[in-house]
Amino acid sequence: FPANLPEDKVFVDVPKVRHAEIVAELPQKVAERFQQVFNSPDAVIIARMVSKYLVANLPVTLTYQQNLSEEARAKAESSVEDAIVSYYPTVSKLAQAGQPITRANQLPLLRAEYDAWVQQLSWGETLLRLIAFLGMLAALYLLCGLYIYFQYDRRLLTDPTQLIRLLGLVVVSCVLCRYASPDPIRAEVVPLVLCALTMTITFGRQVALLVSTCVALCITLGLGQDIGEFVTLCSGTCAATLLLGRIRTRTKLIYVGLAAGAIVTLTHLGVDIVLGKLDATVIVSVDSLSQPQHDWKTLLPILASESLRLGGFTLLAGALMYALLPFAERLFHVQTDLSLLELGDASHPLLRQLAQRAPGTYNHSINVAAIAEAAADSIGAHGLL
Repeated sequence: FPANLPEDKVFVDVPKVRHAEIVAELPQKVAERFQQVFNSPDAVIIARMVSKYLVANLPVTLTYQQNLSEEARAKAESSVEDAIVSYYPTVSKLAQAGQPITRANQLPLLRAEYDAWVQQLSWGETLLRLIAFLGMLAALYLLCGLYIYFQYDRRLLTDPTQLIRLLGLVVVSCVLCRYASPDPIRAEVVPLVLCALTMTITFGRQVALLVSTCVALCITLGLGQDIGEFVTLCSGTCAATLLLGRIRTRTKLIYVGLAAGAIVTLTHLGVDIVLGKLDATVIVSVDSLSQPQHDWKTLLPILASESLRLGGFTLLAGALMYALLPFAERLFHVQTDLSLLELGDASHPLLRQLAQRAPGTYNHSINVAAIAEAAADSIGAHGLL
């Protein structure tokens, strides 16, 4: 369009008005035109003079307009429809090798793709998925309830206070796992191991193994994880539950967290190897001409670091349980061996007063307690009680 008259715009072929191409084609076109009109031999010379003058005095034909270009770009961008690209396992490429996935590049695109997938679901599909998930929760609840009622202790279900405490512990653990799961933290193993340790202390090892495994299954399916994540979470909860036992020292929980962390580390690394993550195709060189190679030496440190991270989170759960143990005892009205030992400490004010006022009774009580503890331990009972 003419200068300052955008309303008189006319669409043209850009190569026909580009200055460089006009300069290259103008002398030949002028010479051909002069030869067609004039038959004189001097027509060629005049054509060269005219073409030289025209080339020297060519006006500016193209000017970049920033605002109009931005408007056209925005209009073109808004007119592009959403594209759906099919993904084929082991064939399609999700991300470029050697480039970390961050919140600034691929993650917004993945989030937009997920939101678009959720929006295109019909209400029937959404309702069906909700019913399926609630059905799974009901089946797990029924499984745990039947075991506790018929095989363990039905008072845990018939007593409303005990049932609310158990359900509250499970619900709080699930909520904490949900908020601890997003990238780059992915620390859902911490609330789950804390839940397993708390249930072992308050409700016993059998209930803790069953309920924590069911909670791990719910967390895995709820977060859209695979079987490897479920095995890793189960290894942490089962290891913590089986290794806990009686808490007679304050360092017992730290040692349990350390041992469970080592088990989680080895389990996660083994699961990744079994699932074939060590055989993934990687680019050894950044050169685009290099061929993809199976380099396990490049992937092994990455898998090992991820496994060590999960093991560290499991150790952190043991340390947190060490700090939260007194609160758990008060909330669930239980006494661990550590609390019982503190109550039986000779420096306790009541015991010191008994030893001062009735030393014979004190010594007799100590002897009877020692005999009763040995007898209880010999039949597998809890001697401290």
